[in-house]
Amino acid sequence: MDAELSLIIANQALIQSFSLVCDPFVGTGSIIVTSAHFGGYNIGSDIDPRVLRGKDDSHCVKSNFMQYNLQQKLVDLLVHDQAHIAWRCDPIFDAIICDPPYGVREGARKIGRKPSKPFKAVPTELQGDHIPASVTYEVSEILIDLLEFSASRLVLGGRLVFWFPTLRHKKTEFPKHPCLDLICESEQSLNSKYCRRLITLEKTRNYDISLQLPKQDNQLSNDNKLRDVLFPKPSSN
Repeated sequence: MDAELSLIIANQALIQSFSLVCDPFVGTGSIIVTSAHFGGYNIGSDIDPRVLRGKDDSHCVKSNFMQYNLQQKLVDLLVHDQAHIAWRCDPIFDAIICDPPYGVREGARKIGRKPSKPFKAVPTELQGDHIPASVTYEVSEILIDLLEFSASRLVLGGRLVFWFPTLRHKKTEFPKHPCLDLICESEQSLNSKYCRRLITLEKTRNYDISLQLPKQDNQLSNDNKLRDVLFPKPSSN
């Protein structure tokens, strides 16, 4: 993530000293480094432990914080699948900021296995470095899981700031949650056809399980697959 854009995200999230901030798709940690610059204490998670570990101790998320002498602002890093949330359902975060891996080109992944593949137990001696099997994580699922996570784990007045890809000539609506109000959205042009929008939402209502969004939401597209809208497959004719 470009440093200037990361600073804008942190600013939109109203991060200040002692804010508790979460990036559930932390990657190399560029967004939460800028959060630390504003004084926030940061927790990052990612499904891929190799991304968190990096190449070595001098090329990893923690080393990014050390480069700016902000290592005290990094609370912890977790190997975590956002599609299977392990956090207890309590409002603890002041801000959730992220650039979700929509995978509109390569395909985002979540833990799971195809029904056709039989289950195989992992030997005890291999469990430490084992990376679970994964399946495609659709854009509609990513957004709904992110909104649910934010609605239930943000404090009142806390903000969710995230990127959302779309076509320039056709404004694609993203799912809405009754606990989160839209504050603003800004567009960044990527080329003549595509762009992405920086969405800022604020929690204005206490979460209740009855407000939970359905896993499939038709606000994205008729077939609920934004990848097909953004990057349609060429015709066979």
